[in-house]
Amino acid sequence: MSLNDAFSYLSTSPLCFVALDSKGHATHISGAFEKLMGPLYKFQEFQFCDAATEKNDGKEKMRDLIAGIQSTADAASYTIEEKENETFSDPNKHRVRNIEMLTLAAETSGIPMKRHFNWTVGKGGDGTVL
Repeated sequence: MSLNDAFSYLSTSPLCFVALDSKGHATHISGAFEKLMGPLYKFQEFQFCDAATEKNDGKEKMRDLIAGIQSTADAASYTIEEKENETFSDPNKHRVRNIEMLTLAAETSGIPMKRHFNWTVGKGGDGTVL
């Protein structure tokens, strides 16, 4: 299944999905991500961690995790601190927690809202970071 097919399939999921290229720029997003965070073009020109959060500690957590997974041949060999991140039973997935992000407003309010998210980061078989 191609990445385009996968994201087409994920468009009905209630979860946010983002695929990143080797530079850390978003290449694909799910429908839930677009509805909550904004359109793909908003995230394509910048590293995802810089575009997604304003908080420096959140940027550093995401940047370190993404860079660590990108730099390893196998995401399972990337180790993380358990204080801030949590490993799952799947060794190819890692989590960064409590990232503050500016989201689109609720349909009726018109004011952007800051929310906190836990992101699970993994590496696909083709090397794409998801």
